[in-house]
Amino acid sequence: MKTINTILVVDDSAGDQFLSQAEIEDWDEGVKLLSAYDGNEALALLQQADSPPDLVLLDINMPSMNGLEFLAEYEKNNQVSLPPVVVMLTSSDQDRDKEQAGIYKCVKEYMVKPLTQEKINALAAAYPQWIKTE
Repeated sequence: MKTINTILVVDDSAGDQFLSQAEIEDWDEGVKLLSAYDGNEALALLQQADSPPDLVLLDINMPSMNGLEFLAEYEKNNQVSLPPVVVMLTSSDQDRDKEQAGIYKCVKEYMVKPLTQEKINALAAAYPQWIKTE
């Protein structure tokens, strides 16, 4: 079984960051939460990390470097270790965005904001090998 110890939330909105983190803490208060406000900050955080987070919740629409640009830069440089599961968490429900996100192997899910307990539970059900932290 894989334990979810660390989740990285990448979103330019402080409000969305707060809501996502609150929902995650309600789901499992033992999870370590990391945050970045754009793709550049997320790449820098991953480069400095001793180990990658177990899950990345990644917004698509962000200034400086958006979620798709982040994924492209990650794949291009491959200098940082990305977890096997990235969830695109965005306000956009456009098919074009879903298709663009779907070309990256690490993107396993595409969810429309806000993050809720129901969405977290659906994600946990989709990946039953994950268990909550002790």
